[in-house]
Amino acid sequence: MTEFSAVPAYNPSQVASLFELASDLDEQVSHMMTNLEEVQATLSQLTALYPDSLSCGGLDGDE
Repeated sequence: MTEFSAVPAYNPSQVASLFELASDLDEQVSHMMTNLEEVQATLSQLTALYPDSLSCGGLDGDE
């Protein structure tokens, strides 16, 4: 009778590659979040400059 393992066989080099990829992705996401926070701060500063006198008609000029 042949025994089957419930745990699939793994290759240690594949596991190392997986963790390296996860680390690289984590770093990329961190950089993207930093950049997005900078964009958000800039947009917040820009929208704060929008004069209240123009806000009644909407940003596109329609009333």
